Amino acid sequence: MCNITESLIKLREEKGMTRTELADASGIDCINISKIEDGLYGISVIDLCKMVTALEGFVEVLSGEEALAVQNIRRYNKAKAVFTYYDAESSNINIFGEWAVNECGDIINYVKNYPLYNYNLMSYNHDEDEALIYWSRHIGEKYDFDVKHFAKAFKYALPLANKQK
Repeated sequence: MCNITESLIKLREEKGMTRTELADASGIDCINISKIEDGLYGISVIDLCKMVTALEGFVEVLSGEEALAVQNIRRYNKAKAVFTYYDAESSNINIFGEWAVNECGDIINYVKNYPLYNYNLMSYNHDEDEALIYWSRHIGEKYDFDVKHFAKAFKYALPLANKQK
């Protein structure tokens, strides 16, 4: 289902309208409203305008590049909020998939709200590779996560963490 369709459904539900009520208000057949919302039928610009007007709202339409920029801003803001929640430095954040690293070398999974602080990265006298394996296994026991991005975040964080010591 595309973002436009999801936005229309959310807007309709926020207005407390049924599909039938939206069909009546927009002049679009109820079957077509159902097909649009179920992702079985593409929406034309004309039908989109009719539906949005009937819902007395707006739906944001972005190009692929704009949508990616907005998504990156949202990821950054979410990561910043999680760092702030854990009283960690929340500036100069770099994003690696669902992982983020701050300027001190702290790592968080901003999706699953999992923190890993810079002073723990090389714990138990492991070398870099052993520490990465250790943390991947440790976190993997609790969460399903993107190991590839975690490895990138971990390797990015190590030199930052070493500066802090």
